[in-house]
Amino acid sequence: MGMVAAASLALPGCMSISQQASSKVSADKQERSLNVLWISCEDISPDLGCYGDDYADTPNLDRLAAQGRRYTNTFVPFPVCAPTRSAIITGVHPGTLGSMHMRTKNKGYEAVPPPQVKCFAEYLRAAGYYCTNKSKTDYQFSAPFTAWDESHNRAHWRNRPKDIPFFSVINLFVTHESQCWDIDEPLTHDPAKAKLPPYYPDTPIVRRNWARYYDRITLMDKQAADILKNLEDDGLASPNVNRVTDMIACPGLDYCNLANARSIPIAKEIAKRFEDPKRQELIGPLRLNMSGCINACGHHHVGHIGILGVDRKGKEYYQISLGGSADE
Repeated sequence: MGMVAAASLALPGCMSISQQASSKVSADKQERSLNVLWISCEDISPDLGCYGDDYADTPNLDRLAAQGRRYTNTFVPFPVCAPTRSAIITGVHPGTLGSMHMRTKNKGYEAVPPPQVKCFAEYLRAAGYYCTNKSKTDYQFSAPFTAWDESHNRAHWRNRPKDIPFFSVINLFVTHESQCWDIDEPLTHDPAKAKLPPYYPDTPIVRRNWARYYDRITLMDKQAADILKNLEDDGLASPNVNRVTDMIACPGLDYCNLANARSIPIAKEIAKRFEDPKRQELIGPLRLNMSGCINACGHHHVGHIGILGVDRKGKEYYQISLGGSADE
């Protein structure tokens, strides 16, 4: 299974013509489901090197950004954290949900989402994902027990059952505003070089506070690196989304009574031949879909490269098609 550090899902599949094939399709869907790691931190703006901030010291996140996608036009729905968290987990604006007043629990009540509003992790669990949250919720309402498989300080994708895709949230607290209050600790960022926002008074205290803020961002960057190292240790750090090994293959002759040729062995051989991530990157974005029969159930052979199984006098052959897109 591939890995992306973003909240996106891919659940492609293909049609089946027998119960045996249907079972295999379900397994193929699960195999192609992306693992998703979501790292969040607290109370920072895009004060990272990858956003052009030369005062920041964030080599690990900069490296991750260079390998992925950076968003430069994003906004929060509310100016404080808990109402915003309610919007993130439900997709509903705090003003609509009734979660706009900060810290409802301190006022003796909670927001009450209507029945049709779900935590989005509930949909992921229904789609077969193992969902973990480490560990902050702070949604302005109590998270339903259906939201997470695990939500505590030891929650981790490593706790999931074997061969189950995961959606794993890890919240890093180290940049929370409360962590910036002690400005008397030794600093690694030079307060004299701090680039203060124009709305802050330029005083020694503010400069030390700003340097402390950047120190905490550097520490957060190191914590993120430790998490990414866990991915590497688990063999999950190489993304293959839209690469040659990110292919769709129907069950083929091994599982489908109407197929003319096998698909799964071909898919495995292609994955082995192109397993080097550098080679995949050199090839670039590519959709490779294959079907074990000339009928191409679901037309999932239509892609940049399509492979169709053909039976010629009892022997397995394959027809190759070039061009086109499965989206067309």
